[in-house]
Amino acid sequence: MRYILTIILFFSVKTFVAQEFIQLIGIESDHSEFSEGSYTVMYDSESKKKAHKKYTPYQTIGIYRNKDSVSIQSISYLLIPTKRGFLYGTTEVIEVKEDDESEEMSEMITDEYKLFSSVSKPKFFRSKKSIQSFIENHNPTFEQAIQVDFEKISFVNSKFYITRGFESIVHGGATWFNATEKVNIYALDWKGSLSNKLTDYVSNEVKNKVVIETVSNLEGYGFGDEVSAETGLPWAGTINNHNKVFYDINFGTNGIQIIPLTFLWGNSSRSFLAEGNPIKNQKMYQDLQLSKSEENIHSKEIIVFNSPDNLTRIELKNKTLIVIDSKRNKVLKKVKLNYNKIIMSEFALGKYARKWKNEF
Repeated sequence: MRYILTIILFFSVKTFVAQEFIQLIGIESDHSEFSEGSYTVMYDSESKKKAHKKYTPYQTIGIYRNKDSVSIQSISYLLIPTKRGFLYGTTEVIEVKEDDESEEMSEMITDEYKLFSSVSKPKFFRSKKSIQSFIENHNPTFEQAIQVDFEKISFVNSKFYITRGFESIVHGGATWFNATEKVNIYALDWKGSLSNKLTDYVSNEVKNKVVIETVSNLEGYGFGDEVSAETGLPWAGTINNHNKVFYDINFGTNGIQIIPLTFLWGNSSRSFLAEGNPIKNQKMYQDLQLSKSEENIHSKEIIVFNSPDNLTRIELKNKTLIVIDSKRNKVLKKVKLNYNKIIMSEFALGKYARKWKNEF
């Protein structure tokens, strides 16, 4: 009887020992003025530009647990696991001082406009050595430019990524410059069609409800309670005919959330993307191969990631990362982070966890 009881106790204890696992959390930590101020920073006379000796707009945080031992490490780029191995991601900034083909534009380059153009786009590598060398030798100035095209990663997984940003151009007319905010989606390991337009996943009626709700809640945009599908939008047609409604993806308090983005004009020269409430249409999550998490029961102020064996909980609150043993509700480790947005979450178990850990 004692022998049987010992076996039962042994397996009971074993059941509660956490598997060896690693969680990769990608963060957007771009503190350049383009990232934090959108296109408005380019034309703010009080704005102070600063060069970046080492421009590292993203980080990957690796939380590795083996039993009660927890280590938290970081690297200054995105570590994206794919079927072909790791993809290493950052942003490349290409700055051009003059445009030889445009004398008119070149004459506009004064003390105020140091650059003719500045183009920032995500850049990916297949080797760790290549991205480390690139970051070490990449020193953008982020000076004011006549033409700007800026995109930063807002969400990424092994299949695709989404960027947010803006385009602007100084033309010297009455409005001085034209600018527009934008969102794009790009495939990594995706088969079939992939779109960033909301109406490619939901009906026009659902889209209308999204736009109506968005503009009704938009302060200072001039809409009251009486908004319908036939309401006209400034410098655009009716809501019913408005097809420039896109989406982004966030890690929110309720897990993965698809956030609608309605393209609106602030005036005839400048446009922006207005965020709406999260999409509830479950089919859209399935179409994008996303797992829509259930409501977070812990708190509405934190983001929670649970390990596959449900023995480890990782919480992000007030930019503090906390690793907790779920069964004992015991804090195993906590660190402060500096970031703008969580943009990636991936995990691995067993030997794959050790392999991923070696990337740090």
